[in-house]
Amino acid sequence: MSRFKCWRSVRDKFLHVLCGEGSEAFEALPASIRGLGPWQGSKEGEIADLRLPLRLLLAEQAFVIVHEHVSKLDLEARRAEPSAVDNRSCPDCNGTGNVAQHGGLRQKNCWRCGGRGWLPPKR
Repeated sequence: MSRFKCWRSVRDKFLHVLCGEGSEAFEALPASIRGLGPWQGSKEGEIADLRLPLRLLLAEQAFVIVHEHVSKLDLEARRAEPSAVDNRSCPDCNGTGNVAQHGGLRQKNCWRCGGRGWLPPKR
């Protein structure tokens, strides 16, 4: 799997350049980009973890210029929060969300899960 390296300009704290990892990727940058330095090493990681627009630009032109403060620099895509898949089924309705009422003549929302069919994980 390929990796990326982000470099921050020492002169302009908002200017970042993103390229492949290794000295040959940095040396392949255009001279006008390298001249904006001196550059200081910053974030690095897997290219597959980059946000899609950055990944596309990196594949298309082999480098990306980002103008953002280092505290707000967000290169990688966020991972999803735990979903209902991580939750357990409701024991009263067996995951259907409905329970029998009046001896099975009618159905109503489960009192425990509120008709969702699952319970959130215990904290």
